[in-house]
This record gives sequence, C-alpha cells and structure tokens, in this order.
Amino acid sequence: LEFNSYVFSIYIWLGLVQHDQIKTELIKQDALPFLLQYIDKLSGRALVLIFEILWGLTFVEEIARTLRSNGAFLTKIQSISGDSSNEPLKKAADGLVWKLIQGI
Repeated sequence: LEFNSYVFSIYIWLGLVQHDQIKTELIKQDALPFLLQYIDKLSGRALVLIFEILWGLTFVEEIARTLRSNGAFLTKIQSISGDSSNEPLKKAADGLVWKLIQGI
C-alpha cells in the first residue's frame, strides 16, 4: 500500500466523521466494511487513524452494535489494548474497548 496517499485520505475521513450528517451518510453508503478491511492491511499511524475514525463512529448506535457483533474486530482491539508497545495505537484501541465492551 502507498502509505502517504492512504494516510492523507484517512485524515480526511477523520475530519469528516466529526459531523453527524457525514456519519449518517457513511451508514447509508455501508462504509463500515470498507474501513474494517484496512485493519489488517495498515499499521502505525494509519491504523491509529482508522481506529480513531471507528471510535468516532461508535457514537452511532447502529455502528456500535455492528462492531460489537464482529468477534474478530473485538479480539483485535482487545489484543492491541492489552499488549501494544505502540502507545498511540494502544490508546486508540483502549478507546474502542471502553466504548464497545466496557461502556455497554
């Protein structure tokens, strides 16, 4: 993957998901599978940004429910949360764990 173009695009997404209208449109466009496919393909800052986007989307209950029902995703974020030496990645995973598992 070309790192710079992905990171730039992800930064744009991160800015956009701060708006409720964009979140609603992402649901309509079924963007969640698109984002989830990159979890195993990206690393470092790009993965942190994907997690931050997903965290922002978890405030939409429909998305939170979908993510809670994705066992592979929950296992991945719990693993990173409990075992990551990358502090920004661990912090992003911790936020998702808190919102999706502990915050129920």
